[in-house]
Amino acid sequence: MRINTSEIKCLDVCAQLHHYLWIDCIKPVAPDSEALTLGKATHSAIEARLLNKGIPTLATFHPTPFECSPAKLEALELTLVEFDRRPHPWTEVIAVEQIVDRTLGTGDTIFGKIDLLARWQGRLWLVEHKTLGGYRSPTQLANYVRTSLQAGIYTWLAEKLEPIAGLMLNIVRKVSLKAAKESPSSALHVEFLTIGPDLVDHALLDVQDAISRRRSAERPYRNRESCRNTFGNGMCGFYGVCWGRETLDSPAFTPYDPLAHYTEEAE
Repeated sequence: MRINTSEIKCLDVCAQLHHYLWIDCIKPVAPDSEALTLGKATHSAIEARLLNKGIPTLATFHPTPFECSPAKLEALELTLVEFDRRPHPWTEVIAVEQIVDRTLGTGDTIFGKIDLLARWQGRLWLVEHKTLGGYRSPTQLANYVRTSLQAGIYTWLAEKLEPIAGLMLNIVRKVSLKAAKESPSSALHVEFLTIGPDLVDHALLDVQDAISRRRSAERPYRNRESCRNTFGNGMCGFYGVCWGRETLDSPAFTPYDPLAHYTEEAE
């Protein structure tokens, strides 16, 4: 079996949502939120810069008309200009948006797309780009790493190449337009964090549990109506955010392959 971090995290959130997305291959009808749209576009813009693809606007990375607050969009554009201007904390880029896979002793393969592998002070670091809506203290960021399934799995994947010194969080804060104009550097921050060996061990246990649940999910599924009834009775904790209730009742949904973009880029 091949499984990636996105599917594992989906299994952790809701088995029903996982089935809609990864088994039935139903594409959500609802558009992304403004926060998610801006986060994805910022991430893609940073990737393009690191790959020397020029300095495109954020709107370049949205497939439909870019619907968001013009002030927020302009503030992020100013922040990215500052990102281009100032020196990066790493001294050498090893890989950008690279798909890395690794096989467990069970024969199952875990894979993921790592934002950036870079060298600093002679050692290899895992870099994650994060777009945040506000300030996070060093303690909050350290707690994120201690509990991040993705950080644990990506560290294990990257160590297929060589030992990882730690995690750099390359943070872009979404500040007001006024703040971005007065001090664009205030929206940029890099946090250097250590990764404890227990994080990787716990992540691999979560992976093995997810693989077991994934195999169960592949059996014929007959619980969709039950899920709808649960939604209707207000008993599902994910009712407010699950796109399944909207998508399944819409004639506009289309099957798709959630792994297609990984396959295309790997080739």
